[in-house]
Amino acid sequence: MEDIQKTEEDKVSIVKENNPLPNIHENNAVFTSNANTKFCKHCGEKIAAEAVVCPKCGCQVENLDVEDKPTPGSKDKIVAALLCFFLGMLGAHKFYENKVGTGILYLLIFLVGWILFFVPTIILAIVCIVDLVNLVTKPKRYYIP
Repeated sequence: MEDIQKTEEDKVSIVKENNPLPNIHENNAVFTSNANTKFCKHCGEKIAAEAVVCPKCGCQVENLDVEDKPTPGSKDKIVAALLCFFLGMLGAHKFYENKVGTGILYLLIFLVGWILFFVPTIILAIVCIVDLVNLVTKPKRYYIP
């Protein structure tokens, strides 16, 4: 009965003895040899601690945790989309993106459209719809224009 019930330490020592890869156990945990290196959980090669891909086997050893946080100079696509929807023909979303020249062009086309029986304004409305679709389909919330 005692042979059947093994302690957790016994299980770990058996795995260590039977495992051909150094410092790797059942759950593919990676144990470091020192602060600057670690072992690949696929091939057992000693690699740099900050490595994401093993140079020997080419397997990914760490997950890439890319968070969608604003960076300096980035713009929020929700704000830009709302500006485009409500004030797009005035170029508000272009001014928000720091594209001042394009914003002034949108504003001038809108104002000239009132004089020329709305033909340029209709074209500008189509361009604003394209801009809105472009903004909404951006893959990340924050982007650099």
